[in-house]
Amino acid sequence: MEVFKYDSKKTRMQNYRVWKEMNDDEREIFNEKLLTPTQGARLFVKLYPKEKTCTCIIVNDDWRKGTFWERK
Repeated sequence: MEVFKYDSKKTRMQNYRVWKEMNDDEREIFNEKLLTPTQGARLFVKLYPKEKTCTCIIVNDDWRKGTFWERK
């Protein structure tokens, strides 16, 4: 049986569709109930959470020029 691998070159929706199709196929093979779209989406999010992106703010000292806080 093929194992799902998250492809970072694809969108989350594309990855979800591939995963859901594979999950449905596996469930059919083992005579298990298929997940509803909502159940599938919730499970996918648990298994493959969004990658955290840096929310850092990079600030240079240009704003200090001409102010009391200008570094000399």
